Amino acid sequence: LIGEPCRTAHLKAMEMEEAKAAGALLSYDLNLRLPLWPSAEEARTQILSIWDKADVINLSDDELQFLTRSDKVDDATAMSLWHPNLKLLLVTLGDHGCRYYTKNFKGSMEAFKV
Repeated sequence: LIGEPCRTAHLKAMEMEEAKAAGALLSYDLNLRLPLWPSAEEARTQILSIWDKADVINLSDDELQFLTRSDKVDDATAMSLWHPNLKLLLVTLGDHGCRYYTKNFKGSMEAFKV
């Protein structure tokens, strides 16, 4: 979403009704790299502009704080990003594992030791 022609290509791919009709899920791994964006505000605006199109979203604890402008990494902060079409929201916590959220339940997983 940072610039053209990638932005247009991504947006076009997301509009593929055939894929949705066939049951495909749209996943969004934020992978924020602020130095690549013109500004933090532009990054936040562009990221959130397609947020409600994703079925599965994966973001880190730092990305959660960035998007919500919060210093908290808790269930309420994560769920503030929930939208009606979302099926799974994952928040990775580095070596502390991850938290996962669905419409009906939430939980956590410890990190694997490597």
